[in-house]
Amino acid sequence: MSTEYPQDNLPENAPDNAPAEPSAGAPDPFAALENPTVRTAADLTGDRKKKKKLLILSLVGVAAMLAVVLVLLLVVFPAKNDETPSTDTDTTVTVLDKTTTSVAVAVSSATLRQTDATLEFVNQNDSLLQKGYEDLPVNSTNMKALADSLTQYKATQDLGEKESLSDFGFDTPQLSAAVTFYDGTDYAFELGDKTPDGKGYYFREKDKTHVYILNGDSASALLQTALDYVGTEVFKTPSTGTDSTNTDVVLRNMSLSGSARRDKEFSFRLVTSADSDTFLYYDYVITAPYTKGAKSSYSTSLESFTSLTADSVVCVRPSAAQLAEYGLDDPTTVAQFTLASRTTVTDATGTTGSSTATTTYKDLEKHTIKLGKRLNNRYYTMIDDVPIVYAVTTTSLPFAELQYDDFADELLFLENIADMGSFKLTTESGETEFFLTHHPEETDNAKNLTVTAGGKTYDTTDFRYMVRNFMEVKRYSALTKSTDGKPLKLTLAITRTGETKPVLTIRFYEMSSNLYAAVLDNGEKYQVKASEVQNAVTQYSNLLEGKTVIHS
Repeated sequence: MSTEYPQDNLPENAPDNAPAEPSAGAPDPFAALENPTVRTAADLTGDRKKKKKLLILSLVGVAAMLAVVLVLLLVVFPAKNDETPSTDTDTTVTVLDKTTTSVAVAVSSATLRQTDATLEFVNQNDSLLQKGYEDLPVNSTNMKALADSLTQYKATQDLGEKESLSDFGFDTPQLSAAVTFYDGTDYAFELGDKTPDGKGYYFREKDKTHVYILNGDSASALLQTALDYVGTEVFKTPSTGTDSTNTDVVLRNMSLSGSARRDKEFSFRLVTSADSDTFLYYDYVITAPYTKGAKSSYSTSLESFTSLTADSVVCVRPSAAQLAEYGLDDPTTVAQFTLASRTTVTDATGTTGSSTATTTYKDLEKHTIKLGKRLNNRYYTMIDDVPIVYAVTTTSLPFAELQYDDFADELLFLENIADMGSFKLTTESGETEFFLTHHPEETDNAKNLTVTAGGKTYDTTDFRYMVRNFMEVKRYSALTKSTDGKPLKLTLAITRTGETKPVLTIRFYEMSSNLYAAVLDNGEKYQVKASEVQNAVTQYSNLLEGKTVIHS
């Protein structure tokens, strides 16, 4: 079958503008049209296969070229990893490892020759102890760090063999150590200079030229002083012997003396249910030199003083010269105290709907602490017969600077009116003694008390206010001058019900226009503000005159 083209069927009369005949010898552009090549289906199929093959080869070539370009790009511009590089790879170099599970401490003995001291250690009953310090408490943290550093030697960097060892400080090493292990083997090593970055020390096995860098923590454990291995725990909280949540440990009592309190040593203890109702308002009561309630602002810090840890150990087995140097030959404070367990049991609610709590104490430990000089907010401290001088921060010693006049309650007195039998006041203008009759069957304060003086009955509420004005005359400062020759302005005396002898007598002397001296019959003396006493006297006068008594 032939293939026809439109050009083969031209009309007989061609238009005048038909293309001119080609000149002789010129190639005929239509020759191929007039004599078309006859092509079979097989020819066409072959051509398609050839073209497809060429296309596939071209694509393969392009892909190969792209792969080459991609590889080159990855080499020249490596891909960024958004994730943080892993630090799990251990880059340390193990120089020697004697860790074992057969014994608690792998070191049998060790000698550490530092630049200014030689320390020796020995294993006793699976505990590493410092020779010459066996009878002293051990700083377990620092001793464990030493044992670990003597057992396993890991370098942060291997510097290889070095000819000039003096460049690394091994001509005058910071440390020369000899260690004997549990299996009888020995090991000796040296620490040279600290590395320039300050993060480690140069390390080598004794008489070897191979140098490593030992990390700073391990080196620090090896370079501690003899005192660093002495325990800093002055005393710890004693065990109560029970897990009961109703039981805790408290400071039960304390006596304070020393050069800082030569004129007024004092003692105090926790208030108990056996004390009079007057003291049930307090946590601690001062028992010497006078019986007085103590300010509650100190209660928390004192009650919780059941353990003590020092900042550091200053020296051990101090000589007389050292005791004098640290002020411990004449301590500023000597504190003798008792730690006790306190158990509080709440009784079952009775028929009245109320419950009661019973508190009992059991003495656990007694200690004596001495404080010497104070330096940089630390006191040189010793406890009991332990031959160690500690440095302890002032904030850890709530009693260090406590004085009687700071600790004693600032109120002039604290007496329960329900126990009061009479209240007598003597002023420059006269004397009045108020007698109190109680009616405990009455629950109304206005009815449960009758106040009389000189055959006259006074308003109960006004009388209570008057008494409170005197009660709340506050301790202002210590009395340092004599009252001899000073005018007596007022005398106050209180007698309890059923008694004839006053339980409290206070005399007020005018020391200046601003200050009065309050002198109690138990010998206690201190200064109060004149304005507070004068106000109380004014309210006393108001009561006598039938005027309203104002409670400030």
